[in-house]
Amino acid sequence: MKKTIRYLVITICGILLLTILCFVGAYYPALKKIWKLKNEAEQIVQAGSSQDFTRLRTSIVYDDGGEILFTYSGAEDVYYATSEEIPQMLKDAFLVMEDRDFYHHSGVDLMAVMRSAIANYDAGTIVQGASTITQQLAKNIYLTQEVEWDRKIKEAFMARALEKKYTKDQILEYYLNNIYFGNGYYGVAAASWGYFGKDVSRLTEGECIFLAAIPNNPSQYDPILHEDACVERALRIVGALYQNQMISNIQYLVYTTTEDANPFVTEFTPERFSAHTAKTTGESYIYTYVTDCAVEYLMESRGFSFQNNFINEEDESRYRDAYEAAYNESLQMLYSGGYRIHTSINQRAQALLQKNVDAVLRTYDAEYDAYAKEVEQLVEGAVVLSNPYSTAASAGLSIHLEEENPLQAAAVTVDNETGYVVAIVGGRNEIQSGYGFNRAYQSYRQPGSSIKPLNVYGPYLNEGHSTKELVYDLYNANGPRNAGDSYGGQITLREAIVKSKNTIAWQIYRYLTPEVGMSYLLRMGFERVYMDASYTSAALGGFTYGVSTEEMAEGFCTFLNEGKYRKATCVTSITYSVGGSEEEEEIAGDPREGLFVYSKTASAQMVDMMLDVIEIGTGKSAKLTAHPAGGKTGTTNGNKDHWFVGFTQYYTTSVWTGYEYPMTIPVHDRNLSCMIWKNYMEELHSDLPPKNFDQIVDLAAVENDQLDNQKDLWLLMEQEKEHEVGEPDLADIWDNDLPMEEGVSGEDQNAENFGGDADATTVGSDTNATTTGGDADAGFTGGDGNAAGTTMGGDTNATTVGGDVPSPGNTGGFGGWQDVDQDAGYTGTDADAGYTSSDADAGYTSSDADANFSE
Repeated sequence: MKKTIRYLVITICGILLLTILCFVGAYYPALKKIWKLKNEAEQIVQAGSSQDFTRLRTSIVYDDGGEILFTYSGAEDVYYATSEEIPQMLKDAFLVMEDRDFYHHSGVDLMAVMRSAIANYDAGTIVQGASTITQQLAKNIYLTQEVEWDRKIKEAFMARALEKKYTKDQILEYYLNNIYFGNGYYGVAAASWGYFGKDVSRLTEGECIFLAAIPNNPSQYDPILHEDACVERALRIVGALYQNQMISNIQYLVYTTTEDANPFVTEFTPERFSAHTAKTTGESYIYTYVTDCAVEYLMESRGFSFQNNFINEEDESRYRDAYEAAYNESLQMLYSGGYRIHTSINQRAQALLQKNVDAVLRTYDAEYDAYAKEVEQLVEGAVVLSNPYSTAASAGLSIHLEEENPLQAAAVTVDNETGYVVAIVGGRNEIQSGYGFNRAYQSYRQPGSSIKPLNVYGPYLNEGHSTKELVYDLYNANGPRNAGDSYGGQITLREAIVKSKNTIAWQIYRYLTPEVGMSYLLRMGFERVYMDASYTSAALGGFTYGVSTEEMAEGFCTFLNEGKYRKATCVTSITYSVGGSEEEEEIAGDPREGLFVYSKTASAQMVDMMLDVIEIGTGKSAKLTAHPAGGKTGTTNGNKDHWFVGFTQYYTTSVWTGYEYPMTIPVHDRNLSCMIWKNYMEELHSDLPPKNFDQIVDLAAVENDQLDNQKDLWLLMEQEKEHEVGEPDLADIWDNDLPMEEGVSGEDQNAENFGGDADATTVGSDTNATTTGGDADAGFTGGDGNAAGTTMGGDTNATTVGGDVPSPGNTGGFGGWQDVDQDAGYTGTDADAGYTSSDADAGYTSSDADANFSE
């Protein structure tokens, strides 16, 4: 019996030994790696000192020339609080939420790991973490460059080593001085001064709890932007403190039964911003943009996958939660990691862009205020209104410059060669404290016609169409109207974009399908458009949320890069010192993914057509003195947004102008964004030699000749689709992309709508003209007096593009390209006339000499 038992014991031991040897043999490389990580972790902790936790490592931001733009933190910026200075309530609030067994574990809480595993398994996702305060401290200080699984293993070994080297009170003190509280405040001392204007030792119990609510997610619980959410989390902390008998029943009732919106704070004064925050909004625009670009650079280098297309709102919500968590973790790394952030920001370009934005807006303010005072003098006891073109204002009531909602602007400049942002302005430059909201990339507005090259014409050309292709400009009852209610019949694709014809853009978008048109925007990273993939209103810039100025700049820059998209950013590289030495190592290469969105041919054709937009089209007021340029204007319904996105061979600049809370811009004789763009680009290019677009234009011409020009777009207008639920009624959309420049479309007495001479109703010129008319009593784009022709008539009784009396149809039908009189332009009559014009030197659909055109 004994022999049998001994035999069984030996057999079992042999099997166990064999199993262990097999396990070790199979996993020897992994075990060896873990042993190496353990040794490295212990060596780092042993080589360190308390100074690792009492002084943040400064991260420095450089401009494109290597000059320092600003620093995120430095010894002179950092407040530090000792354990004795930190109130016990503040410590308890963190302990109860982050690590309630802090004083009972040795760095790693195995029970917490098991609880976390069970909770995450039951939820089917990660809902609970298991890192102790000691592990979080190790990660924040020592492990900012590690990949995920290596970091977690090393983090655990470091936590054990830290527990052996420092006391629990020291570790908690270091932790509270090295966590991020949002808005540039690192550590409890800086946050106390920033949010409450006093030393941390003087915080009330309620302020301690309120402060402890922020670091879990500094953006979600930002007490300035999301005070309600911060209060809600603070109440959860109160509940946890009460359940763990860390506060009394009376204390619990004080915070949970009051009717106060914020029962924790009696004096919340977030005006005292730390040295991290810029003193003016102009400086803050750079600060906020660089910070976001740097954080996303770190996120991508650490494996975060960015997304801008979602199945539904729930899918988007899940992504936003994951994004915020990764963002906050990388933001903390940025503030304390001792990085060197190299950017493409050009300080000269930045100063010029801010100067010209401010100058145009100041000019507008003066004109607006003067108009307000003039109207105010007309009515006694006037009512104050913010919009001088509202019904009440037109009835004679006064208006007033809206001080709380001033006209704003945003602009972004991208270097065409590199695709990097060199200047970004998010609004007026005003002296104020606080977070500088950067409208250039954080605000989304309706783009109007400026979107058409990206989601309509670019995709259409990408399918092999030609700029010479004939399209049919005719109003349809279920479609949009053209600005000025003017329609030209058969025209070329080039003329459609030059005149910004809404009818053509809508037809093409339906032909492509909205899903196809939207796919181009999604491939170029447009973030807030995925929900509009079935709406034809997007052809005219009608989106649920809109687009950003930054997105528009990077989209147009894609055409200048032969159709290859590059994500707009200003961070060119991020480096860090190796082992505290002077040697630097780059975190990762350029994380931007370039992909071809448009073909080289389509891009050349698009650039070529947009050159005409500035040369003879709606963007004529943006024409530069010496440098060839192209672009596209955009003016939304109700004149609430002005856009101009334009380019030279050097730079692409996108400009938006509008009110923070959308309302009509009471300017109808010019596009303010065109003014900003022109003034700025003139100065920016003042020391650069002109570069033409000959190669691009030649390529476009060759390709156009080779394309099958029989692919004319004659869409069946009668085959109407029912509008999608929630889509605007396109019949009511007037994408008012008009040429806003003094002298354009005439400004004669009694003209109703951009008319020319007296009594003209629409884009007219001479007396009594009705629509793009010429002389008296002309019907439609008529020429001489009493012309009976209905479309583009010439002399008396001419019917269509006629020449001499009584030509019923000489020189072609709709929109022909034949000349009639000497030196006439297309479909012209008198000498030197332009398109569909009559008098000498007239522009499009105009009649008086030297007139331009209206679309």
